[in-house]
Amino acid sequence: MIIDQEKPDVKKYIRQCIVSVLLAVLFSGCSLDKTPGAPFQYRKYQEAAMEQFMDEDYLSALENFRKAFQVNPSKLENDKFFAAASALQLGKDEEARDYIISAIEENNANRAYFDSFDHFSEFRSNEVLVEIGRNYSKHQEVYLANIEHPEIAREIDSMIRADQQVRTESSQLNRMKAVDSSNIRRLIEITKAYGWQEEAWIILWHQRGYYKTDNEVWNFFYPFISAEMERGKVNPDFWAMFEDDKSIREDGVQIFGTYSNNYDQFPVKNISRVDELRDSVGLPSLRFMNKVYGAAMPSNYHLVN
Repeated sequence: MIIDQEKPDVKKYIRQCIVSVLLAVLFSGCSLDKTPGAPFQYRKYQEAAMEQFMDEDYLSALENFRKAFQVNPSKLENDKFFAAASALQLGKDEEARDYIISAIEENNANRAYFDSFDHFSEFRSNEVLVEIGRNYSKHQEVYLANIEHPEIAREIDSMIRADQQVRTESSQLNRMKAVDSSNIRRLIEITKAYGWQEEAWIILWHQRGYYKTDNEVWNFFYPFISAEMERGKVNPDFWAMFEDDKSIREDGVQIFGTYSNNYDQFPVKNISRVDELRDSVGLPSLRFMNKVYGAAMPSNYHLVN
């Protein structure tokens, strides 16, 4: 039986979690570099670069982004956008252009994300951003032309649009359930035939209300994605927010602190070990998230970290 993502008792806090989901997406879904030590090296350079960017030390930030991309040139579009913003601040427009186009053509960076990225705001009239915006769809076609099954990517995109549309219009709950059920059934078929599709995370997330329970969805996806994690094809932080959601529903507490807007209502279970637990699955510290993304921190965090 295919089930809906949200049990009634969860709905009271779902609307408060949108920012937490967006932050989680920034750190989930990219393929891991299988070179020994590479993920650690990438994180070291990336986190240093992000902190330097927030300190407006754009030259050091750009240098560390370059080092990170040498370790793994195909990482998240978020990092490439920040690298581009660093380059723009330094007047290195061509380098910025290369990072942005790479984010689109190699990482399928969403147009809405490009348009809303705050650190491009002061450069919107820059010819580099104007030209990229003008040709955005052409760069997206390059991405589709270079992947193995572009028709599946287009179908996933259509499924996600349906998922989001039903949540933004005044649809009845039954309509949302119907869309979720259709999407997850098709996603199971696609995953069996073509493997896990990174962009489909939000579709699986909308089945979180029954995470790890004995049903058709989770009897398939949990062992499948866990095996992909073991093979280094899915990031080790993939289940972190699912685990926090399950822990909140069952015990009212978080494990990894991924619900940053809900610390008062749903505190972190073991605040003295939260950064250690986050690090074990490849998530940055809560201090880093606060400094770089403005994410809230638990009120007792400073006492033990």
